[in-house]
Amino acid sequence: MKPVRRLLKIALTALAIVLLGIIQAAFFPYLRFMGCMPDLIMCFCAVLALSLRPEKAMALGLCAGLYVDIMYGRYIGLYGLLFMYVCVGSALLMTTPAGEKKWFGFTVLPPMMLLYGIAESFSVRFVALCVSRGGKLYEYGYKAHFLARILPETVYNIAISLVFYLILLAVLLARRPGPVIE
Repeated sequence: MKPVRRLLKIALTALAIVLLGIIQAAFFPYLRFMGCMPDLIMCFCAVLALSLRPEKAMALGLCAGLYVDIMYGRYIGLYGLLFMYVCVGSALLMTTPAGEKKWFGFTVLPPMMLLYGIAESFSVRFVALCVSRGGKLYEYGYKAHFLARILPETVYNIAISLVFYLILLAVLLARRPGPVIE
């Protein structure tokens, strides 16, 4: 790939991540589902990682997660690692051992979204608990927390990811050369 084209793709991806962060901060507090907001940047990165090689997906996830940490987070590096794991997991599940891409696409995302919700909830609460030096990890128990927060957020993230996936699929199909009619 030409260096100019590569830089353009990186710049457009970075611009999309910044715009999704602005959209999420501006509009989604008013569009809550059962008290939860989706994570637009994570959904975008997970869907984009489906079409990338694992090493590129890792860089995408790490950079997007660090952006979220710097702009919105309290603990630098936490979301960088979480996004990186989700992107690498999505890319690895889409790649065969021979390095070819599989075509079951969207079925990879729901388990990755659920694992992200569980890991995010536990790690953020655990770090906050360690910093504050005390308290309970889950005030009402893990089952109640899972049903009240993790599951609705996962459903919302899956719905947003489906929209991003359909957009990615349309872009990829539009770039595919069509049959030659003579």
